[in-house]
Amino acid sequence: MLRMKTIYRKEKIKMFLQDYYFGYGKWITLLRLIGGPGLILIGLDLYRKGFDKFSVAYSGFCLLYGIYMIFKPYLWVLFRLDNYRTENVAIQINEDSLLLTDDKNESKIGFETFKKIFDRKSYYSFVISKSQRLRIPKRLIDNNGQGIIENRIKTHYNNV
Repeated sequence: MLRMKTIYRKEKIKMFLQDYYFGYGKWITLLRLIGGPGLILIGLDLYRKGFDKFSVAYSGFCLLYGIYMIFKPYLWVLFRLDNYRTENVAIQINEDSLLLTDDKNESKIGFETFKKIFDRKSYYSFVISKSQRLRIPKRLIDNNGQGIIENRIKTHYNNV
C-alpha cells in the first residue's frame, strides 16, 4: 500500500504561477512580465495625446487589456479553483511510468506521454501538450523516484 501525502492548494497555485511566468521560454516570459504594464503605459500615453475619438477609445482598450494581462493568471486560478484543491495523493515511479493515486482514482502515465520534463527548484513539471502540464512537488517523491526522473531528463529530454 502506498503512503498518501498531501498536496496543498497554495502549493498548486504557486507551481502554476511559476510555470505561467517562467515555464514557456524567454520570449513568453518577457511578454507576460512586461506586456500588461507596457500596454497600460501605451494606453496612458495615447490618452494624454488623444487627438481624436479613435485614439481615446484605443487608449481605453490598451488600458483595459493591460490590466487584464496583469491579472489573467490570477483570474485563471479563481475561475478554476476546483482544479487547485488540497488533496491526498500517492506517487510511485518506476523506469517506465508514474502511478498517481488519490482517494478515488488511479492513473498510470507512461513517460513516453511527456513531451518534456522540467526540473524546477521545488517541483517537476511534466509537459503533456502545449496547454497541459502535470506538476508534482519534489517533497512527494522519494529519492529513488527523483533519481529516475532526473535520469529520464538527462537521457530523453536533454535537447534544451
